[in-house]
Amino acid sequence: MIQEYVTLLAQVLNLVPEDDSDLISILCDICNSYENTASKDELYTYTTFEISQRFNNIEPTELNFVYDDTSKWEKLLSHQSSELSYIIALHIVLCLIENSIVNKQSFAKHPAMKSFVKARLRGNEMDPLLNATFGELYCHVFAIQANAEDIRFVYENTYPYDWNIVENIASQITDQSMQTHLLFENCYLTFANLKIPNSFTLQVTLELLNTTSNRVITLGKNTYLEIRDTHICISNDEFITALFDGFEFEIGVIYSMILCFDAGSVTLFVDHVFIQTIPLVSDSIEDLSTVELGSMLSFFAVFKFTILDYCITPNQMASKSTICAFGYHKGVILDIDIDEIIMESDKNMKVFTLTDISDSFPTGKCSYYQTSDIVGLLLNMNVMETFLHRLIVEKDSSSIRIMTSHIIKYLKNSAMDNHFQSIQGNLVLNYILTLKAEIGNIIDIKVVEDLTELFTLMNTNTIIEENFIAESPLKILLNFRLIPLVDVAVFEQLFIGLSSIFNKHSSRNVNSISEGITILQRTILFQLHSSFDTNDLNVIISDCAKSLKNLLDILLYCNIRNDGTIVHLQFSYFCLKKGHITLAKVLLESLDSVFTQYQIDDRDFLCKSIPINLYVKVIFILMQSSIQHLEILKVAYSILLKLFDKQPGFFAQFTNSNGYKILLSILSTHSISEAELLTTILNVSASKGTVKRDLFYKNILSPPDDGISLFSHSVVINLLDSFIKRNPFAIQEFLLTFIEYLKKMHQRNPNHILFTSPYPIIQSIFGLQMNLEMLAVEKLLPTVNVCNKSLLADIIVQKMKTYDPESFKTLLSYIVSYSENSKRPKSSQICQKMGLVFLIVPRILKRLSALSFTVEKDHSKLVFVENILHLVSISSASWKVHDASWEALINTNLVILKARELISKSDFESSFQTDILRNLNSVQEEIYNWIVANGIRKDSNIEHDMIEQLLHAMLYYQEVLFIERHKETTLSNEVLANILTFIRRVILMSEPHVQFLGLNVFRTICTLRDASLPSISKTCTNESSKCFEFLAKSVKSDDDTLLQALRDATSNVLFSKSVKRLQTLYKMDGIRMDGHRRVSRSQLTHILFKERTDEYDRSIIDSNSIYALFKKDNVNLTKKMVLIEERRLNDYLADDRYQKEAGYACALRVIRKVASTAYLRDFKSTREWYLAARENVKRQRIQLLPVFEPIDFLPSLKLKLQDIHKHRAALPHSDTASTIISTQDLNVDVESEGSDQFALDKNRAVLQLLRKDERILNIWNASHIIGLLAKPGVLVLTTSSLYFISGCYYDSNEKKVLDLDALPEILRDLTIDSLSADLITKSIEADAEIESLRYGWKVKTLNRTIKRPFLLRDTAMELFFGLKNTIMFSFKDQSIRDDVFSTLKKYAKDDKHDSIWSSILEEVNFKSNVLSSKNGISRTSISDKVSAAFTSITKYHASEKILDLWQAGSLSNFDYLMALNTLAGRTFNDLTQYPVFPWVIADYVSDSIDLENPKTYRDLSKPMGAQSEKRMMNFIERFQALKDLDDTSTPPFHYGTHYSSAMIVSSYLVRLQPFADTYKTLQGDQWGPPDRLFNSVSRAWTSASSEASTDVRELIPEFYYLPDFLTNKNSYNFGTTQNGKEVTDVALPPWAKNDPKIFIEINRQALESRYVSEHLNEWIDLVFGFKQRGKEAIKAVNVFNSLSYSGNVDINGIDNDIERKAITGIIHNFGQTPLQIFQHPHPPRKCKAYLEVEDEDVRKFGDLKPSINRTADKQSCICLPSISHRDIKLKNGGVKHAHSSKITVLSNFDQSLIATGDSIGLIKLWRTSKDGLTFLRCFCGHESSIKSIRASLQCDTIISLDTHGTTIVWDLKNGTVINKFSIMAKLVAISPTTGSVSIAGEKGISIFDLNGSIYCLHETAEEISAIAFMDRDVFWPYKYHEKLDTVLVATGNKITVYDFKLVQQKWKLLPQQSISNHQVKSIVDIKVEINNNGSEAGKLKKGTSLITVDKDGRNWSWE
Repeated sequence: MIQEYVTLLAQVLNLVPEDDSDLISILCDICNSYENTASKDELYTYTTFEISQRFNNIEPTELNFVYDDTSKWEKLLSHQSSELSYIIALHIVLCLIENSIVNKQSFAKHPAMKSFVKARLRGNEMDPLLNATFGELYCHVFAIQANAEDIRFVYENTYPYDWNIVENIASQITDQSMQTHLLFENCYLTFANLKIPNSFTLQVTLELLNTTSNRVITLGKNTYLEIRDTHICISNDEFITALFDGFEFEIGVIYSMILCFDAGSVTLFVDHVFIQTIPLVSDSIEDLSTVELGSMLSFFAVFKFTILDYCITPNQMASKSTICAFGYHKGVILDIDIDEIIMESDKNMKVFTLTDISDSFPTGKCSYYQTSDIVGLLLNMNVMETFLHRLIVEKDSSSIRIMTSHIIKYLKNSAMDNHFQSIQGNLVLNYILTLKAEIGNIIDIKVVEDLTELFTLMNTNTIIEENFIAESPLKILLNFRLIPLVDVAVFEQLFIGLSSIFNKHSSRNVNSISEGITILQRTILFQLHSSFDTNDLNVIISDCAKSLKNLLDILLYCNIRNDGTIVHLQFSYFCLKKGHITLAKVLLESLDSVFTQYQIDDRDFLCKSIPINLYVKVIFILMQSSIQHLEILKVAYSILLKLFDKQPGFFAQFTNSNGYKILLSILSTHSISEAELLTTILNVSASKGTVKRDLFYKNILSPPDDGISLFSHSVVINLLDSFIKRNPFAIQEFLLTFIEYLKKMHQRNPNHILFTSPYPIIQSIFGLQMNLEMLAVEKLLPTVNVCNKSLLADIIVQKMKTYDPESFKTLLSYIVSYSENSKRPKSSQICQKMGLVFLIVPRILKRLSALSFTVEKDHSKLVFVENILHLVSISSASWKVHDASWEALINTNLVILKARELISKSDFESSFQTDILRNLNSVQEEIYNWIVANGIRKDSNIEHDMIEQLLHAMLYYQEVLFIERHKETTLSNEVLANILTFIRRVILMSEPHVQFLGLNVFRTICTLRDASLPSISKTCTNESSKCFEFLAKSVKSDDDTLLQALRDATSNVLFSKSVKRLQTLYKMDGIRMDGHRRVSRSQLTHILFKERTDEYDRSIIDSNSIYALFKKDNVNLTKKMVLIEERRLNDYLADDRYQKEAGYACALRVIRKVASTAYLRDFKSTREWYLAARENVKRQRIQLLPVFEPIDFLPSLKLKLQDIHKHRAALPHSDTASTIISTQDLNVDVESEGSDQFALDKNRAVLQLLRKDERILNIWNASHIIGLLAKPGVLVLTTSSLYFISGCYYDSNEKKVLDLDALPEILRDLTIDSLSADLITKSIEADAEIESLRYGWKVKTLNRTIKRPFLLRDTAMELFFGLKNTIMFSFKDQSIRDDVFSTLKKYAKDDKHDSIWSSILEEVNFKSNVLSSKNGISRTSISDKVSAAFTSITKYHASEKILDLWQAGSLSNFDYLMALNTLAGRTFNDLTQYPVFPWVIADYVSDSIDLENPKTYRDLSKPMGAQSEKRMMNFIERFQALKDLDDTSTPPFHYGTHYSSAMIVSSYLVRLQPFADTYKTLQGDQWGPPDRLFNSVSRAWTSASSEASTDVRELIPEFYYLPDFLTNKNSYNFGTTQNGKEVTDVALPPWAKNDPKIFIEINRQALESRYVSEHLNEWIDLVFGFKQRGKEAIKAVNVFNSLSYSGNVDINGIDNDIERKAITGIIHNFGQTPLQIFQHPHPPRKCKAYLEVEDEDVRKFGDLKPSINRTADKQSCICLPSISHRDIKLKNGGVKHAHSSKITVLSNFDQSLIATGDSIGLIKLWRTSKDGLTFLRCFCGHESSIKSIRASLQCDTIISLDTHGTTIVWDLKNGTVINKFSIMAKLVAISPTTGSVSIAGEKGISIFDLNGSIYCLHETAEEISAIAFMDRDVFWPYKYHEKLDTVLVATGNKITVYDFKLVQQKWKLLPQQSISNHQVKSIVDIKVEINNNGSEAGKLKKGTSLITVDKDGRNWSWE
């Protein structure tokens, strides 16, 4: 059965089967053949394969859809089925869409398809797979036809999001293949008249659809860039000139290809990677003025094509700084805009081809694929901000992770990323995720992978700089608190990802990024250290050790010679001290690893700022601190060895210095595992470079043959000496292993450095033997003792065989002088020699005696014999002790015999042989003499086996002993006599076999030396003849006979002489002690051991003293290292807090922006209105700015407020990075760092403010005065900006910024401290205006600086920026203020033509010193007095110019009063000195008001307290009563309250912020009783004028210009009065008709009335003049509390804290009288009222005639710059792709400011200059094409209109929404001077005030075609005019001038003049400008210009 939807599918598809099969059958088969469980991707793969196999017409440019009957599509797409076959049917549609750009565009552009798909997505819940399929279909439509409604559908209307759609859109904006492109198929596009030089760069981004033969570009006439067999080549008509065979191209892959042509060669880069440089066969390209993209043999898609007039170098390519896509550059010859090509070309919309290109060739076709401006829409609709807000609100962990991942994906688009950075998105995201982490919602491994990928993609070649972290995803990646501790795999992935990122950087920027790398190193370490406790950190490091170390290695490798080594050494020590052992270990391992790599690379790794000795010192400190942590000791020791290896000279010096002793002292303190430590030392020295060494013996590696190995072995043996003393058993096993290891090492390589000169190891082994011998006495370590002796014997024997005699002597001399101290006492060295003789030589001789001395003609044998002679000669003492070792003597004898035999049988030269034999004989004679002398003693302990060996040797070597071949080479007669005597003595008591040997020797001697028997006999006895006879007979006697003869007593006499001689020898020639007692071996050994012990004790004392000195010397260094790192860590944590605060502030801005977007979308949101701190030219603050709040504000953010001090938030561009830049830490003198207690250094708070090109010029301590708040901090002047940071203090002596809380009282401004704490610290952060201004101001915008009083002290100043923004600062004293004033005054650039206020402010400064002095608030210096003497001041102390203007009526009463307030020190910035204005109207009860009636007005000659007679008398009585008290401390006064105070001001303005908060602060954080609120003008007047005894208040300026303060716009709940009436808006007098605007206007008219003009001077006398003080004030009943007058109290002179705080509080809260300006009566006004003269501009309007404007005046609205599609063009350049969509509007606001709007509703603001255009900000909120943009620069306001009729008012300064008008508009205009708005709608013209309140609707039947306000000159605002504005309205070709004014208490537009001309067709634009060209005699020349544009675009000038 064929399903219905399959039939429908067949009806809407145009598919050609491969065979003749039926289409429906094939489709049915495809839809029903899939049986597996399906996923979306699997279905797509299946469907794609089936379609490609079964149909023919599946091509990229094929149209496979049929739209003849839309209902079939509707049925197909709305079919209610969830069957898999239906889903497959939809997937067939999907596959066809994705396969063909024609299918995709035709489907998307069909008007019904989007609605069909969206209907399904909006409908009932679908199967997930089906829903995903429809989501895919919608995304394809979205890609082509997205609009604002679609953005709302995806991102605003539903939540949770359809994540598949969200992710698909992310792919659309990041996948190059989904971007707009052209597909060339055998066609080309020509670009002619190009000026291409010989050296140029060609860049093309394309996708090849054929790699066999594909000609892509033609340069000039016959040079081709083409693909041949997967390789790119350059060819001409004859041959290939260059073939790039180093890269193969593939079909379907998008490549960014760059070719650089330069000097006869061409270089190829693919995807920014260098491929090849090839010389061109032909040197030039013919006719380079023409380039063709594509050809008749082409098949490819192109996305970008650019030509530059210079050649890019590989270095430029590496930095990706080649081609800027944003802006016209001089180097760009061609940069095609594919969107523009598509729009301007003729198109076949059915198959989406460019017909003017495609139709040129029969086989050619140029298809296009054009996407909607998705990125522009996303930005304009604030999607990234919405994401962030959703993330804030979201509580589900899974959703948080998903949303974070999707945010990251969107950031892969560069435009999205740039926008994200502009809103400090990384900072905000990090802050939000940190909040989420605190409640358990943390990121997973997927987020880490996405962040890593994003960072790699966006910053592959970015050089790491200071702000690197803040401006990238590193902000989040390096926030380790976001990662769950239980999931160590996330950390592993993070470290791996970071390593991959920085590895790419390090390969390019090893030497240029050290500062940034240092920041990264420290950030990672600080994060690890501060984010986890020790146990958690240990887990992370142990599980991620390899990846973390690799990351640290990469960073260190780039920075090792700068600050990297400092970081690792210093912070590792810090970690050791803080218990983070594992982190210290990884740091040191990384340092060791990188040192190794540098060694391998043969590069210097030593830090240039650290001397080598400091390196070693720090490493010693590290070893000292980690002495019980073997793994750290190991790494530190390895690093030390690498330093030695790198500095051989220093190494040699070190080994002979105290450094070696210190090292041993440190290591010897290790007590946990001595054996492991010693093994480690050996193995560390064996591990060098990349050479892997095998285990040589047990767990000891094979040692290298170098000095480092020698050093380590010496260290080990020296340590063994210490450890043996401490606990011999602990190292017994190691000793055996070590000795055996050395023995095997010696056997393998006896010439290894360990065993060669200068023999330190042999020396050390011998010294070790001394210790072992001492232990042997106690029977300890006997096995070790034997092994070590054997080792020494082996070594010495080997040297005897190979060394020449001198070398061998040197060896022995080194051994016996064992010590590193060459000045060792001689007695000590003698003991050492005895140790060798008695302890080692016997072992050597035994070893030698076992050797076979072969006879060869070899000189080495002779050397061997000579060495034997030397050894025996120095060991003669061994047989001269009374208990000599018989074994040693016998072995010595045997060795000499073997040597004699060897020499005797050799073929050496005769004389040489004789000399050797003589020497041997001499030694042997001495040996025999001592043997027999010892043997004949009665107490001799000679053993029989020894006698046997001795006799046996004599027999065996009888030939060399007894036969004289050379003279004096055999034993002498005396020695033979002695031997015979010995035999006779010992034979008698020996066993038979010994007797037998003795008798044979006896006979042998007599036989072989028969000729010498007479001489022998004489030597034996005095009876020589008898002896001779006896000896001669013995030769023939048998054994028994001879034995019996020898036993015969008579034989005694025959040997008596020999016996006596031998006894004498033994007695006299032996070694003696104390000159008489013969020494024994044990005695000498005891002496040796004592000397050894004493030597050891001396060395220990010496080492301990050196080590103690080392530790003492390093106290400061160690303290400093910890202190520096603690400070850095504290700084980092402080910065982290600052970043959180900044993150909070930025998040708040994002939330408010989203809330403002919700307001524009008519969603729920709230607005709180603030009175902006900006002023207009009249010094009026008239603009309200909203702060938007969403309804669903996140509670956790509010909870965070307790930890956030918002007044300390950093600027958006600040970063932690700038605060942790390393210096030469280890070289800083710690004394300068202070003690353990130090104030938190807040220099970083200042540094964070600075931009890259700024440097600090001055820092001052100041208090920022904002309303009632005084915020202490520092004022920082840089080369371009002025910053204020609250909560800080600058210590000029220490040159650093400190935390104010830690500041000692002596440094504080005590006057500021005297204020309430709430008034010092309370923030008004929410004020959007202040939030944008509070931290930084551009110095170049500073117009004026004026001195101001504060708290009746002359210590403050105001700064005027652009005469709109004023900032007030107070200083500790006048001298500091004057210094700041003088400095900043140099930067002020006053434009005297801006307004009349320039003259007023100049007057303030001109007279400030005089006024301050006369008012007693400043001391007048001599220079001031001299200046005052020459200052021309009128008797009224007022500017003659201003006074004249006022008197003449050219200056309104309002402006004159504002001028006087300013002169008197009054300012909007200080609520305690707020400008004061008079009540002028006294009638607040009548229904109508007559301003000509004097009774309407108050009595201006009297203060408010004297307005009623009764109350005046009460005040006079009070004055008299106080006077009668005669209390000098309390002068009498009339009024206990003041007419102007902070409470009065804030009560008037309580319905607006920030005054609402101020009022609540003064009321104890509550509104107070509702009845006491300002809720009625009439009631307030009655109270102030007659009723209340404590109320004498005057008014504030707002009563004359700001109607909004009378309305409860913020809907505050003030409560209800006692009579039950709710307090909301202020009740107005009846004559105001309940309209605040009417009230304000009538009040203003009254102020400017005849009566007030005549009497205003009288009120001036009371407030500013001669009646303010003294007798005249008493007469006028105008005396206030004395503390309200300047000069009556010196706060600084009050020492008592309580009194000072009390008086300061009174001054601050009670009110302050203005400075007295006039000492004499003020002159009256000459002009008694304002003069409503004829408006000259309007009068001349009717005479204007039009003419065509052919010059396009530069100031007109239709002049340059101009727009071209998405570009802005200027004569000197412009901006390429200024918008991502077509620009529809360009508006010139003035000579330097323009705005552009585009087709999707995005508005951009630009600044123009001689250098071109600079982008300032975006205005996002419209949902359709921008139709009009107008501005009032005076009010910093923009108004915009889109094609849907939506009108939005914007804040020009920060791009935020102010208001949206509800009426549908056709035209809009805004007044340049007042900010009033006119909207032309269906019913007529609506007029609104600046703050959106409607004045009136002027209905008109005519179609309005244009509307505008009249611009006015700079003097216009200062005169009073009844009309508020003049409006120009065009209807067709007629322009009518309307006056807008209040008429009979109604607002009306009154027509005045009209002009028209038949030449001008329908007018669509009007602009009136006043051009001020200069000044003359104080007057400004002006010229009025009227320019109109008709519907044909022609410009008309009316003159």
